[in-house]
Amino acid sequence: MCKGKCDTRFNGWTNYETWVVNLWMDNQVGQQDYWINEVHLAMKQSDPVSHLASRIKDEHEEAAHDALSRAHFDTGPLADLLNGALSEVNWREIAQMWIDDHAPDRVGSDTWRAGDE
Repeated sequence: MCKGKCDTRFNGWTNYETWVVNLWMDNQVGQQDYWINEVHLAMKQSDPVSHLASRIKDEHEEAAHDALSRAHFDTGPLADLLNGALSEVNWREIAQMWIDDHAPDRVGSDTWRAGDE
């Protein structure tokens, strides 16, 4: 355990939790296509990054809840650990990366900045 401020960055991302969520979003063809479509829908909103970040967060939290419910782990240490990990994800960072990479008119945009949450 470190004392004071710890550097929790992981592979260039805010933290491990953010990196792993993005990894799985981009690691399967069906998932990748789904999120690219969500980028295009978000670009029609007044604040695409916030819109997409909310969509990503909601989808992952709902999937976690459904999985825990099916396994009868709605409460207890597994639910607490999963919910704790999800609370560490920087949803805006993921959304900005997807918009930068998949929205043709935004490629290379730098609207998200470290610390924005």
